[in-house]
This record gives sequence, structure tokens and C-alpha cells, in this order.
Amino acid sequence: MKKMQKVLCMVTALLMGSGNVLAATWEKTVPNDCSLVNGEKFYLYNASVDGFATTGDIQVWLAEEGVAIQFRQEPNGDWTLESESGYWYSDLDYVGCNGGAGEDNSRWCIEQQASGTYHLRPSKNDPTFSWELYPDAWMGVSYSTWSVASLVKAEEGSIDWSLVSEADYAYFVSKLNLHRTMTELQGYGYDVTELLAVYHTATDKAAFDAAVSGVQDVLDGLRIDHATEEHQRHDVSK
Repeated sequence: MKKMQKVLCMVTALLMGSGNVLAATWEKTVPNDCSLVNGEKFYLYNASVDGFATTGDIQVWLAEEGVAIQFRQEPNGDWTLESESGYWYSDLDYVGCNGGAGEDNSRWCIEQQASGTYHLRPSKNDPTFSWELYPDAWMGVSYSTWSVASLVKAEEGSIDWSLVSEADYAYFVSKLNLHRTMTELQGYGYDVTELLAVYHTATDKAAFDAAVSGVQDVLDGLRIDHATEEHQRHDVSK
């Protein structure tokens, strides 16, 4: 009996493998960018490393999804950045907690580039990280640590940031969720042709959400079946 179960498992694996040869392919979605507007909320996206600036507790790092940041311009041209964690101080390890730092530590210089991306760095009035002290460094993602830092040189990391509006971000996340769902379904051998059509042609967030909702029960069932098969495969191998 155990030998027969083992043979059936091998046949199932071969069928799944043959299905993967003809598997559909698609590109992962990327967010639309926009221009900076005083007083509005945006998400900071770094296309070079495909990630958003986000916070957890008080630190800033890179993730597949980001956090909304409100940008406000001061009379002198400097900017403040504020998310749910609080103000973004020039020491990005302590967002929302200035640790005794002065007001100038929460001011930023923002410059738009010809490509449409933005460079950010601490204000020239920042007593610790002033761009007058570090003229060739910007807020970016270090290639050595893959962390978001206030001062990164262009040759040592990715310093180009795009701004994503709240509406475009919501659209992006819904489409990204459909991308994740299709990837998991196809891994189980499920035909994602209909979902792929939505992914390529839909123009609103609701369509992506509906597509994911429509296959949720199927996905849940496949997860259970897969877990059961893995358990049986483990028993057969004993």
C-alpha cells in the first residue's frame, strides 16, 4: 500500500512539473510616479531596488509596501516629512523620536531631477548631517547594507526616489496582491489565464480586488490539499 501511495505521489509531481513548462508569465507591477505637492501625502519608491521606504516602530527600511508620508514645505524652502511614526529626523534610526535633537534635525532638502525622480538629504541647517558638511551624500539605499540611510553617496547606493500618490499606491497594492495570488495559484498547478487577463487589462483597483476575492475559496482549498499531500508524502517516505 505504501509503495502504491509513493507511486501516486510521483505521478502527481510529474504532472505538476509538466504544467509548469507551459506556465504563464507576467511582469511584476510597478507604481506610477507623480510630482511633489506641498501638504500632500506620498509614498517614497526606489525603482533601482524595487522597494518602498517604510517604518516599523521608529526605524526606516525598504519593503515591498510602504508608508504614507506627509510633505510640508517651510518658508525657507526646507521640507518636513511626517508619517504615522512621527517626523523623519535626519538620523533615520529614530523616526518620531528626536532623542534630544533640535528642530533643524527634522528639516530636509528636496531636489527634483531631470528624470522626474527626487533626491532628498538633510537641510543645510542640520547641525549633524548638513549637506554643507556632506555635499556629495543623499538619502538612499546602501548597496553594502541594503538599509535606508540619510547619507549615501551616489556610487555607493541608490539615491533616486519616486513619489507615489495615495490613489496610485492603492491601485498598485491591489494589482500587486493579484500578482501574488496568481503566483501562488500557478504554483499549485491552477490555470490563471482568466486572472491574467484582468491583470493586463483592468484599469481600476476594484477589478483587481474582485479577481482576488473570486478565487479566494479556490486558493484556500489548494492550500489545504497541498498541506495534506505534503503530510502524506512525509508519511510515505518514512
